[in-house]
Amino acid sequence: MAGFPVKSYARGEVICKEGDQADAAYFIKEGSVDIVITRDNKQIKLANLVAGAYFGEMELILKDKKRLATVVAAENLKVAVIDEKHFSDCIGRSPAIIISLLNALSDRLWNTTSMLASDREIFMDVCEMLNLLAYHSGGDVAAEATLPVLSKAFRVDPKNIEDVLEVLETMNFVERLVRTDGLKVIRLLGRPEDFIPKVMKITTLFRKEQK
Repeated sequence: MAGFPVKSYARGEVICKEGDQADAAYFIKEGSVDIVITRDNKQIKLANLVAGAYFGEMELILKDKKRLATVVAAENLKVAVIDEKHFSDCIGRSPAIIISLLNALSDRLWNTTSMLASDREIFMDVCEMLNLLAYHSGGDVAAEATLPVLSKAFRVDPKNIEDVLEVLETMNFVERLVRTDGLKVIRLLGRPEDFIPKVMKITTLFRKEQK
């Protein structure tokens, strides 16, 4: 992490707070941090990350860029601060980073409670992540690498992810195919910038029908 500014924090200091706007990711050079969320006025510790780990990276690729958790220095800490522009440049050069980020997120969510999962709208979450992956990979999303990670990240059965894909296929928003190189992929149909607006429109109509 040479070339990035380094910041120091004392034990107990807050590096970033749940709900705040994200503008950087962090690499732990020395020390460790606790990842904490608040649900029903109770603090839930998701993880303890040590030197060599990243944190704050997921929020930079999410739509609203809001911090998903509070990060507190568990001991005296030194972190390299990676601003949003440099982080985006890294992703653009290596789409595989997205899969790595999803794996990191799924590991952090795995030990939390069902309250976290119940707060999520799985259908839209999966759609937004597919859109993000397609954007950074140039169009095709590697199915076999991505689906298990999405299932674990959102703490749902793989069948739920399959159900989302079936709905998207029925609506002609995506197609699943095997490319000539043998890779099984999910391909978004139509203009990439139209994908999420179309999904949101269908979701809104469905909710109206349910009322």
